[in-house]
Formats: sequence, C-alpha cells, structure tokens
Amino acid sequence: MSVGVVASPDYLFAETDDPDTVFPREVMRCQPLSERLASADRVAPVRGMPHLAYLNRKTCGDGWVMVGDARAFLDPIYSSGLFLALTSAELAAGCIHHALEADDVSAARLGAFEPALAAGVEVFWRLVRAFYNETFSFREFVQRFPDQRAALIDCLVGDIVGKDMRPFLAALAQMADPPPPLVSA
Repeated sequence: MSVGVVASPDYLFAETDDPDTVFPREVMRCQPLSERLASADRVAPVRGMPHLAYLNRKTCGDGWVMVGDARAFLDPIYSSGLFLALTSAELAAGCIHHALEADDVSAARLGAFEPALAAGVEVFWRLVRAFYNETFSFREFVQRFPDQRAALIDCLVGDIVGKDMRPFLAALAQMADPPPPLVSA
C-alpha cells in the first residue's frame, strides 16, 4: 500500500523540512490511518515534494509534443491528470495529423493547440486552488452564482477547453482569490 499526505507545504514543513519527521507526525494525527499502519512495515524511504503542481515551459518543438503529466500536473485529488492526459492528447492529435498531412512538423504547427489547452489548464488550476481555500464551498458558490452552475459542472468533468469561462472565473474570484501562476519547470 502506498500512503501519502497532501497538505499545504506551509503547514507540513512549518516545523521541519525533514520528510522522515513530517510523515510519522501526520500519520499519528490521523487515528484511523495510525491504527491501520500500526503493524505495517515501511519498505521504501519517505519522499516528499513541497510543490506538486507544475507547468513545463516548453511543451513542443520541431518533431515532438508533450501531453498529459509530461506537460503539466495540477493536483493529486482532482482528476486533473485525466483531464490533462485526455484533453492534451486529443488536441495534440489533431495538430499532429494536420502537421503530418502538410509535411510540416514544426513546433508552431504541432503546438497550435497550446493556447486553448493553456486556457483550460488555468481554469482547472483556479478551481483546484479554490477547493483548498478554507472559506470556499461549492454549495455556497452555486447558491451565490446559480448562473454558473453549468460552468462549475463543466469544470468538474473537465469539459472546459474552447469555452468562454471568463464569467465563471470572475465569479470564482469573488469567493477565492486567484492563485499564483503555476510554477514552470
């Protein structure tokens, strides 16, 4: 079994940056997990990353393109990985097809999908970060902005690429400050 802790780095590493100290502390703070792991043997070292989310600076070049987690990663809880994998692959496939037909596998041709995907990633990133805001509530969001219910559902199912999500993002910003930009790797 793999066991992980997902929390704000400011919380997890406030006292120490040593994962071998942080992990057992967090296990002890969760009684059901602590009980389950009482007789378990660790078979691998504790590993940690303070910032899981990333966005690669260069995601295509002459003759190649990145999709899925190779391109970006947002969050281990939401299905952002599935969204990025499927959406980026679908968008890239169209560009790859047209590039091969035109015998032009330049970065510009292969990466023509990037602006649409980047806009979708930004929407998903802002929703994921709002979720982690202690004052944010999906129920309250829908009550306060009933006209954005469909857009919220689109976000939750990953159907956001190519849609005008500006009204949704404006409403979201009223309940949760927009996050800092994704860290480029």
